[in-house]
Amino acid sequence: MHNYTFDCGCCVPLIEERSNGALPKIELDPDNFPDCAKVWELLSSGKTKGIWQLESGLGSSWCKKLKPENIEHLAALGAILRPGCLNVYDEEGHSVTLKYCLRKNAQEEIVYKYECLRSILEKTYGLMIYQEQMLKIAELICDFSKLEQDALRKAVGKKDQSALSKVGINFIEKGITKGLLSKEQVESLFEDIRQSGRYLFNKSHAISYALKGYQTAYIKSHIHDSFFASWLLNAHADSDPRQERRELVEDAKNFNVKIETPDLLSLESNISTDGLVIKFGLSDIKGIGEKQVEKLKLALVDKNIQSWKDFLYYCSDIPSSTAIKGWISAGALKWTKISRARMLKEYEIWSELKDGEKEWILKNSTDNELSITLKLVAKTKKEGGGCHTKGRVEIVKSAAIILDQKASSDEDHPNQIVDMEEASLGIAISCSRIDGCDVSMADTTCKQISDGKAGRSVLAVEVKEVKELKIKNGKNTGSLYARGIICDDTSNIQFVIWGEQWGNLKQLFKVKNTLIVEGQKDTKFDSLIIKKAYQL
Repeated sequence: MHNYTFDCGCCVPLIEERSNGALPKIELDPDNFPDCAKVWELLSSGKTKGIWQLESGLGSSWCKKLKPENIEHLAALGAILRPGCLNVYDEEGHSVTLKYCLRKNAQEEIVYKYECLRSILEKTYGLMIYQEQMLKIAELICDFSKLEQDALRKAVGKKDQSALSKVGINFIEKGITKGLLSKEQVESLFEDIRQSGRYLFNKSHAISYALKGYQTAYIKSHIHDSFFASWLLNAHADSDPRQERRELVEDAKNFNVKIETPDLLSLESNISTDGLVIKFGLSDIKGIGEKQVEKLKLALVDKNIQSWKDFLYYCSDIPSSTAIKGWISAGALKWTKISRARMLKEYEIWSELKDGEKEWILKNSTDNELSITLKLVAKTKKEGGGCHTKGRVEIVKSAAIILDQKASSDEDHPNQIVDMEEASLGIAISCSRIDGCDVSMADTTCKQISDGKAGRSVLAVEVKEVKELKIKNGKNTGSLYARGIICDDTSNIQFVIWGEQWGNLKQLFKVKNTLIVEGQKDTKFDSLIIKKAYQL
């Protein structure tokens, strides 16, 4: 079997080559992933959406602070990202979580309370974060047996004060007897153990979580399309599927993953990838299920559908009206080169025709546009047309006149496409709201900011989220400021607007509004600090 080599040097068995530069089909064994610098770079960047135990905002921000380099770091991160560690502070106001990160990155001196504990605490930079470390300390300092260690573990874990008092007496007595530490030192050490019960974590669990986190990060960093396709495919299981889908699509842009709307002719029901592009499926649209896709497949049997007219005449009466409108709105028929607005308009008129009128059109159809065809059918049966009554003749003629009147509403404007795709798919894929604006003033994209561009930047963006907040402490306590998310068609980024600027700009920052913004990235808050903004 041949092998495929990634640009990072990782080598995996090759199953099948693909054309057009797509990633080939490869064989991956999660239990034998190599240690790859590309994975640690991904984690250190904070782009942890979809990474086991680390995809939250908390996981992302602390990944960037810690910059893990091995499984030990990743396991420790999982252990210290818990309320206990985050909310236990030393005299300098540093939490256990922050102290670990500072010490790992050589920003704080590694200090061991007692030198004899170095061998136990060395891998965690002098900090006790695992239950196993506590038990090893009890064995080293007090010669605790396995039963005594288990009693200590239970008392600390359950915060049973009565049991803690009993095990504490035993700990101190045996520690003094052993003599590695003085009576005061043993008592101080046990008090540390008592307090640590708020946050100590099981290392075996932490390691297993870290391995799973590394595996998902490996897949994300090496085969982006399959990673995002799989997550998007299972987004329906999330508590908020539409929000999950939006976040995944936005994150995929950071990895230059191309995502496309459904394609009616491909007949793919669900999200899929060919190694180059991820495509939404026909049943990934709100209100459309597998049954409607099956009906469509039956409608297309033995039919050579090559145009919008072909589809309208021969297939649009079989699936439900909801399905047809959903597929049109989602861009599944964009290969027809007809605007979505026009297709929806013609579909509505077609749907209102009587069965006899449709039959006449199918028997006498030409290559004419629908408006011309309607004029031909708008005659009574006696006159050679397809209408049963004079009343129907007038109705069909009126429909033809409506179609003849080429209105601006028949064209697809970016805002309309965005609204259609957000309603049907949960997120806009084909374009963004700023596509219809003059963006010549912009010199930077959101992705460039996300990738680390510093200095003054001017961006053309849409406001996705905005929240007004109040400063809680410091010299500006009580002042209002804002945080939120802005985006363009390359990515989305967080922004912050402070004090006086927020007071001047707040009227512009409404969801869906399009703006030119000027600002500079603040690495401390990982946000674009906006100084100026103008309406697009």
